[in-house]
Amino acid sequence: VPADLTLYGGEVISTGSFHLQVLWTPGHSGGHVCLYEPTRKVLFSGDHVLPTITPVVGLHPGSEASGLGAYLRSLERVRRLDAALVLPGHGEPFAGLPARVDRIVGHHQERESEILQAVKDGSGTAFEVAAQITWTFGRRPVRFHDLTAADRILALLETAAHLEFMRQGHKVTQCIHDTVISYRTAASAEDPVS
Repeated sequence: VPADLTLYGGEVISTGSFHLQVLWTPGHSGGHVCLYEPTRKVLFSGDHVLPTITPVVGLHPGSEASGLGAYLRSLERVRRLDAALVLPGHGEPFAGLPARVDRIVGHHQERESEILQAVKDGSGTAFEVAAQITWTFGRRPVRFHDLTAADRILALLETAAHLEFMRQGHKVTQCIHDTVISYRTAASAEDPVS
């Protein structure tokens, strides 16, 4: 369905006494936007910042190769907003936007450390790495193979996004052998392709 209006970020949508600033916040999806009302100090965060879970930022066909990098940059932009109230796409409204953003960034840093540990002693495909790292379901740790099939797909997409982000940051190297893509820590990489 063609859109009635394409938003690029920077626009202001006025309705009644609300003047919502459009903030382009790619990451969860390439076209994600948040709406900020500076007078009322309200951020409509959609799926960009959620109160208790982190949104899936996955690498999938048609997604931006640096989706996780774009997401982290978008988080930093909204972190600086003077928002007394955040209205997310899922969960309850919440306050404390900077602290919540810091927790999400910390989660991604922990995930990166786990991934580096997973590929430390050799190479691994995104699937093999996803099977080695910690996942949560309802705030409790769950093994990859105990996730539902749908959640395993999301975990795999998120792992691939992390691996690509880490490859761009020269922390891991991608190797392709007989059409199988695997990753190694940059220091132990042999025969890198990209």
